[in-house]
Amino acid sequence: MIATGSLGVLGTLIFIPFMVLSQVIQMPGLFILTAAFLIPSILIPGLFVINQFGAAAIGTTVLMILTLPTGFSGPPGFLPKVLLGPTVGIIIDFLYLILKKKEKLAAYVIAISAIFIQEIFYISMLLLFSIPGGKESLKLLISPIGIGFILFHGTLGGTLGYIILKKIRNTAIVKRIQA
Repeated sequence: MIATGSLGVLGTLIFIPFMVLSQVIQMPGLFILTAAFLIPSILIPGLFVINQFGAAAIGTTVLMILTLPTGFSGPPGFLPKVLLGPTVGIIIDFLYLILKKKEKLAAYVIAISAIFIQEIFYISMLLLFSIPGGKESLKLLISPIGIGFILFHGTLGGTLGYIILKKIRNTAIVKRIQA
């Protein structure tokens, strides 16, 4: 359980420099682009190392709670984004359960699904709270550009996560976590 929670803490620590950088240079899209492939690159090695159902749900929930006061995954203090953690996590846990024997395929499917679920969640919040741009965002998501964005960043994140997993799999600390 400690390793699962530390997955969310690690994600927070990795995202802090990108959040600061996007605020300093005033380019909000920069953080979205980096987060789209950083999230899967943390989730995939964490899932395969911890190898327990619920690891993604706990890790993403911790991540969302820790980033609540930041601009990660929505405006600071936006409480509904805490719901995103367990929602994404449970779906990813089920995908992992189904695909864990095929690691490379699982890495890609989990990465693409995580990004897609997040985008659907964000757009749902825009539409639910009648925030301008919700309908346009939905149109963009289901357009070839939106689908291409998700596939490109999901594939990039899945590849990065799979490479990290292969590099750390036989290390002493991973063996201790799995014991």
